[in-house]
Amino acid sequence: MKETKPEKVDESNYFSFSDIGDQKLIYEFWKIYDESYKQIYSTGKPLFNKPDMQKEFEYYDPYVCGKEAVIKAIEIYKGYIIDYYRSLLNDEEDKDGIPKQRRQESHIHSTLKHWKRNLAVNTDLSKECISSSWKYEYQIFELVRLLKSIDWDKKVVLFYGY
Repeated sequence: MKETKPEKVDESNYFSFSDIGDQKLIYEFWKIYDESYKQIYSTGKPLFNKPDMQKEFEYYDPYVCGKEAVIKAIEIYKGYIIDYYRSLLNDEEDKDGIPKQRRQESHIHSTLKHWKRNLAVNTDLSKECISSSWKYEYQIFELVRLLKSIDWDKKVVLFYGY
C-alpha cells in the first residue's frame, strides 16, 4: 500500500455565514413545521442583491430582517399556542382518537416535567436565554426578549435555515 498525502483544499472560494461581520446566534427556529417561515421571510430582503448569488445559497435561503420579522414570529407562535390550548378544550377526540381529559392530563404531565427538569426557566447566568424549553408557550418569551433587547437602529437579523 502506498502512503499518500491528503490533497490541499482550496478554501479561497469557500464562504461561511459565520464570516459575516460581528454576529451571534440569537435564536433557532427549529420547530416551525408548516410554511409559516415564509411569513417571516416576507418581512425581509434577500441577503444577496444578485439573484444568481441568492440562488447559490438557496439551501440556506438567507434573508436580512428587522424587528418586523421577530414580531411576525411572535404572532405565528401566539397562533400556535392559542390553537393548541383550544385543542385541549375541544370536547371531541383529536385526530389520533385521544379524548379531551387524556390530552389535558398529558399537557399537565409535560408541563410539570419541564418545570422539574429546569427547562421552563433558565437561571444559568452564563446564558442570555430565559427558557431552555422547546415549547412555543415558553419560546415566545425568548422572542419577546429579543424584540425588546436588540438595538434595531444598529442591528439586523440574518434569518436563514438549513
